[in-house]
Amino acid sequence: MLIVSHVLSHSGKAEVLTNPHRPYGNNKVSLQEIRRIREAGGWIVNGRICGDISVSRAFSDLRFKTKKNEVQLKGDLVTASPDIYQVTLASDAEFLLLASDGLWDYVNSLDAVTFVRNQLREHGNVQRACEALAHAALDQRSQDNVSIIIADLGRTDWENLAPQQQNFVWELSQAFATFSIVSLGIGYFLSL
Repeated sequence: MLIVSHVLSHSGKAEVLTNPHRPYGNNKVSLQEIRRIREAGGWIVNGRICGDISVSRAFSDLRFKTKKNEVQLKGDLVTASPDIYQVTLASDAEFLLLASDGLWDYVNSLDAVTFVRNQLREHGNVQRACEALAHAALDQRSQDNVSIIIADLGRTDWENLAPQQQNFVWELSQAFATFSIVSLGIGYFLSL
């Protein structure tokens, strides 16, 4: 299963263009998804559809679709119906970042935009920026699918862009993750 969210960078500011479709929370989209699932004959347990999956929109998961399910449902519990957004690109729009929840569960949109901008400023290569961002999510212990696409809109002179400061929380969490890994390694070797 794959949840993809889109973020547009405006001169380093993150504009989130999509809503996560998850069956928990009190935001408008989550409440609509919960209502749709219940009307289709499903239920929510601990933020999971029928106690199983935590997303309500996906191409896969056929067991939650009416035509493939052995149990008679009134509708799809998990649907592949997309939300469609139209956005007018402002002159300061730099790039579009599309990524799966394996990234967004561990990296917020502003930190991701800052990270990508610094990567593009450093080497101007979207492939390398995608790979570096994926590794950053994995370093945060993401165990989910980490898929990333960066669409550079070609409006920014990356070589002459001033560096942007990383979020303090991001830096601190990376320091704690590194410290934890080193501590575990030392503890393991001392126990031998």
